[in-house]
Amino acid sequence: MNIIINTKLMTDTSTHWDNIYQNQEHVQVSWHQAQSIISLDWVLEFTSSALSAVKK
Repeated sequence: MNIIINTKLMTDTSTHWDNIYQNQEHVQVSWHQAQSIISLDWVLEFTSSALSAVKK
């Protein structure tokens, strides 16, 4: 059984994303939240305060 992989397409895709990440600020190319208040609130709500690694 022969498997053919289009390496040109993979290289083009890789180059494309390398360019994007090199030329944009991280807040423009990824999920970003300046303050994770809701997430922190959920962690604190659903963990035992005695065992929690997250402190307010």
